[in-house]
Amino acid sequence: MELAENSYESNELNWQLYSKAGNQQMQAKLYQEAQQTYQLANDIANRLLEEAKQTATHCDAIHPYVVSCHNLADCFLQMGNAQQAEVTLQQGYNTVLSVMNEANFAQDLRSEAFQALKMISLEMHRFYQEQGQVTSAENVMQDAVEQAKVFLAQLQNTQTQPDLTQIPKVLKVEK
Repeated sequence: MELAENSYESNELNWQLYSKAGNQQMQAKLYQEAQQTYQLANDIANRLLEEAKQTATHCDAIHPYVVSCHNLADCFLQMGNAQQAEVTLQQGYNTVLSVMNEANFAQDLRSEAFQALKMISLEMHRFYQEQGQVTSAENVMQDAVEQAKVFLAQLQNTQTQPDLTQIPKVLKVEK
């Protein structure tokens, strides 16, 4: 089966290839090269997410985006650039919240963003913990829980009875 150039599937495959190549470069401690490769993967993930926003298809596109932010942030940390790692994670977090809270987007995309909130908030929590910024780590989790509550309340207003008891399970952090 041949994939059409610039099709969603082709871009998704390229994202996977760049992500794997970046992982290999990280393992080989080739951080500069990994950063460039992860940036290419992140650019593709951005395009996948933009397509999902516009077409209401491929609603799981938020996940490659979050993975790309995580990979890029880890690479920046290995290169000693904690500030850029934080910016990258914050950008991912803000994008997830933006997608999750945009009423004009497909509900499936918004729900996938809700699921992605767990991963990105846990990554930010871990980052802040490792940086010795305990208050920031706690603040991220508190904000994520509040954002989840708002989302689920909005969902409840548009659908029948979502299970609000899932909030603590979805965003619970082990101490």
